[in-house]
Amino acid sequence: MLPRTGRGNLHKLEAKIATDRTDVAVPLPGGQEAIELTRMRLMGGTMPEFLSVTILPGRGMNVLQITAYIPGKGEVNLLASPSIEGAESAMTGTGEDADGAASLAMGGAFEVPWGGGSEELRRRWRRGA
Repeated sequence: MLPRTGRGNLHKLEAKIATDRTDVAVPLPGGQEAIELTRMRLMGGTMPEFLSVTILPGRGMNVLQITAYIPGKGEVNLLASPSIEGAESAMTGTGEDADGAASLAMGGAFEVPWGGGSEELRRRWRRGA
């Protein structure tokens, strides 16, 4: 709550916002909300550039979609993937998707370089390296 200093109807606005809020159903592919990272396109548009990526944390950070600006074509999807709603309906965790097989049919894997086994990391840590 904001402090009340003066005459006004802020309290009425706060009450209306608190009670008139409608909950919108958010798609949850894999049981968690998708994350979309976006950036603005540079002015001029003479070079191709990445604009957005949609990641599914509920599916091990699966990359659902990547969009890019391609000069002469505009903004294009780089992966043949369904919408987030389509991904949610396919990624139920039951039936054909019981073992997560639906993740293999859309998007792509988010792969992180691996620096070695855990024993090697422990040795380096002990040496202070």
